[in-house]
Amino acid sequence: MVKFEERFQIESISDIIAQFQEAYPQAQLTKLQLSYKGPFLRYSLVGFDSSQRYSVTYNANTGDLIKEKAKELSPKQLMRLKNKTLDVNHLLSMDEIQEIAEKTSELEQAIQWELDQKKGRTLWIIEFVKPDGSNIIEIKIDAQDGTVLQMKLKT
Repeated sequence: MVKFEERFQIESISDIIAQFQEAYPQAQLTKLQLSYKGPFLRYSLVGFDSSQRYSVTYNANTGDLIKEKAKELSPKQLMRLKNKTLDVNHLLSMDEIQEIAEKTSELEQAIQWELDQKKGRTLWIIEFVKPDGSNIIEIKIDAQDGTVLQMKLKT
């Protein structure tokens, strides 16, 4: 079986998270997304520390930094972000998540993977496009235990 990162010829998610944490050692992640920008994949990460919100984009193929932005946070924004912190410990591998998503959707062409936090639970939201391009199927999977939480058709 070809590993997820090899299949898509990209840097691993754990390496990208480590790169973000090295650049912003006090920051906590609130969002991680892997998506296509034209024919290429890119990682977009959002995190915060006690005073700043950081938005960073990396080339998924090379791990090179594409764009970074920092913004001062108000106390109200800081409180809101604290409730959206991702638990990036004990994440299932992308191979496992992708396999669960493909079996659930019965599709193979994922177009976006997003690690997000909803109601205290860290989850993957994976979008697949139907072969005819007519609709997108979105699948939400618990990032730690692999439970499929929701599958819906987006029109």
